[in-house]
Amino acid sequence: MNNTLVTVIVPAYNYGHFLSETINSVTSQTYEELECIVIDDGSTDNTRKIVSSLAKQDNRVRYIYQNNQGVSVARNTGIKVSRGSFIQFLDADDLIESNKLKRQVDFLECNTQFDLVYGEARYFTTENPEERRYSLWNPDRLWMPLISGSGEQLVLSLLKRNIVPVNSPLTRIEVINKVGGFDTNHGMFADWDFWIRCAIAGINVKFLQAEDTFALIRMHTSSMTIYESDKHLFGMIKLREKINKYSLSSNALNLNSEALKLDRYELATEKIFNSIDKIKNGQLFDGLINICHSLFLSKKAVWVCAKTIISKRISKRRTT
Repeated sequence: MNNTLVTVIVPAYNYGHFLSETINSVTSQTYEELECIVIDDGSTDNTRKIVSSLAKQDNRVRYIYQNNQGVSVARNTGIKVSRGSFIQFLDADDLIESNKLKRQVDFLECNTQFDLVYGEARYFTTENPEERRYSLWNPDRLWMPLISGSGEQLVLSLLKRNIVPVNSPLTRIEVINKVGGFDTNHGMFADWDFWIRCAIAGINVKFLQAEDTFALIRMHTSSMTIYESDKHLFGMIKLREKINKYSLSSNALNLNSEALKLDRYELATEKIFNSIDKIKNGQLFDGLINICHSLFLSKKAVWVCAKTIISKRISKRRTT
């Protein structure tokens, strides 16, 4: 029997209504040598009560409270107090299937050349917990590249997009000690930044397909709103600006720089049309501020949008 301890780190903020299910997905793992550390990030709901009750039933569950500082600080707190040789991150509204830890621990124990192992992810809703979607968006198809290895190929794949949800990998603690924890300046993109830094540091990753090892991500209103605002693009731009300061190959820097241009163009375009709406509604100052910000982000986007608007006006006049 394998006695290597796994630490599961669960940052939680006002998700008490999900926590019982999340923690049960950990304590019901077929791999039993684990500790589940819930970092309460200043919740004002019943998070403390829920976790304390579960901790009384299973002494592998630990509760730690901190003032609200964000998910990255909470994960870093969990890392600091962890005792495991392997680290599993798990958000408070998500789940892991019952064999995930066993299969992945066994693999890392038998294949010491690998630093991190990950499997596939699926999406579900609270209303339909048995649902297993490949993606948050349509078409519903697999988006993860499912690559293994290290070096330039891994770096380039990660620069294109985040290739794994945070609860998909199982990571050796030595990796985290080597690259450091989560950057608290990058919010929802901190895990993407973390995997990029891992790849740059030369970690060797393995995609492992095995039964009952899915990382399960819950789709609900709170989790989806982050994709419906400018904050998403702002976050990507901020991260890519940071990546441009890393010591990377010319191919990697070119890839990231081109992606940064596209992100700035998209955000600038959104802001321009938002500015037009504001001006139409009498919010002249706010509209002009948005246009100035758009110019700073992408002059090309402003020029293209201006041409589009002018062309539509000319076309409209010709038809009247």
